[in-house]
Amino acid sequence: SDFVGCNSFIARKIKANKNTLFELAVKNDDPQILEFLFLLFKKISLDDIDKYIEQSTSAVSVTAFLLDYKMKTYPLEKQKKHLNDKFEKGLGLK
Repeated sequence: SDFVGCNSFIARKIKANKNTLFELAVKNDDPQILEFLFLLFKKISLDDIDKYIEQSTSAVSVTAFLLDYKMKTYPLEKQKKHLNDKFEKGLGLK
């Protein structure tokens, strides 16, 4: 049980530093860092993925990993619905 407590502490620390880890992944173009990070989260929001993709253009492997994750997690239909919902919210329709 000590091990489990220690692990959740580490997981919380890693989540708290996700932006730093993301920057590290981009700087080193190392998608494995992101893969590990994403495993700790149940799901990364579509908006966050898009933001990460925008920020990772200099890192080819990281960008490829993010695009792949996006397509697997959010098929085009889901992406369209998300954009539509955002648009309607912006217009005050939702």
